[in-house]
Parts: sequence; C-alpha cells; structure tokens
Amino acid sequence: MITTLSLTSCSKEDIELTNESQNTEAAFTLEQVPETNIISFDLPARGRSQGGNATMLSFASIEDFVAAAEELEAAIEAHEDNFVAQYDHLTDDELDDMEDNNEFNSKQPLLDFEQSRNFANSLRSTYDIQVRQWLDNETLDMEVHPSNDLLFNDEEMALLNSDQEVMIDGKVFSFGKPLNNYEIIGDFGISLQKINNGEDVSNDPYIITTPKSASSCSGWKAASDQINISSNRKIFRKVEIRSLP
Repeated sequence: MITTLSLTSCSKEDIELTNESQNTEAAFTLEQVPETNIISFDLPARGRSQGGNATMLSFASIEDFVAAAEELEAAIEAHEDNFVAQYDHLTDDELDDMEDNNEFNSKQPLLDFEQSRNFANSLRSTYDIQVRQWLDNETLDMEVHPSNDLLFNDEEMALLNSDQEVMIDGKVFSFGKPLNNYEIIGDFGISLQKINNGEDVSNDPYIITTPKSASSCSGWKAASDQINISSNRKIFRKVEIRSLP
C-alpha cells in the first residue's frame, strides 16, 4: 500500500540549499533509472474497438518501477534546486518572473527521460495537454481538474502510457478503468481489447480483476483541497491511497 502526498507550489523559501543538493543534478544521469524497455502489443479488431497497438514501458520488477519513480523525483528536485540557487537573492515574486522569462520547466527531467526511451505516449504528456486545456477555460473549476481522475504522481505518470498501462515482471497492469484494476498474465493483445470493450472478464484465465472500491483491501481513494497563500497564489494539495502490485 502506498500513500502519496502531493503539494504543488514554487517558493525558494521551501528549499534548503547545500553544496550537495546543488551538485546533484550534475551527477544525475538517465542511466541511473533502472533498465526499461518499450514493448508494443497488437490489438485485434474486436467488438466496438478497432485494431491498433498498445505501447508501454516494461520493468523487470515492481522494485524497478518504484526505483525509477524515485530517481526521477530526485532529478526534479535537483533541477529545481539548481535553478533557485542561481537566483537566491530574489524574492518569491521575482523568482516567479525569472522562471517565466527563462521558460523554466521544473519537469524537464521527465521529458528527458521519455525522449531517451522514445516513449511518446506517456500519461504525463497526455495529462499536461489536459491541464493546458483546463487552464484555457474562463472559469477554473477544480471539480473538473484533470488530476481528479488520477492517483499517480508526475514521476509515475512518466512511466505509464496514456491508458495507464505498464508491464512489470512479464505481466501487464491496467489502471485506467474507473472501477477495477487489471493484471494480464497472457494473451495480451486480446486481453487488453476485452478490457477496453468493457467485457465481462471475471472468469478469464488470463485476466485478474481487482476492485478499486473503498470497501476493498485494494481500494483506491483520494482527497484534495486548496490553500490560499496570497491574493493570486494557491497550493493544490492531494492525498492519495492506492495499492500497486
């Protein structure tokens, strides 16, 4: 069981800079992330679903998946620390302006990782598009924020495909359906299409179904709120509880 607390904010006062933290990014390389492979399954035309393919990352074990997310998180922290260290004489508002002027992207290590793996259909990239579309609305309604349907942090979203699928230890895990998670142990293409079609797979020999309901020991749940820290700045806080294989 994993509990995640996500806080979205940017303030130099939140970061304690040391020589070690400033040098972390320079020492970090994408090779530190556990070995990952790209794998693709042909999806046959079935029912209402047309044929196609499902492309995702593959990890040798759940430990490698977790380690990859942790390495990416460390890379982001180092990336942010190094930027702030260059402008530690600025106020928070001036630092925000500097970020805009430099087009600083705190999530750049995630983009670098995806590009290094030729992983073009990550959940993170899909989520970023959805957030930009949400920001274009005249009224920003948190009730329909794209994050409401997700229980993964940014680093994990860089490891999942846009359908919230990943292969771990030779099995495909599908987390993108609202009621159930699925573990596929064989016949991958047809099994994924069955799930996409919403077919009854409760007795399928290749698909293990796990409910997300709160009453289940594998229940997935989240709570979120906002904290006003100034007239034009807010922190969006989200606490997530979910189980992974």
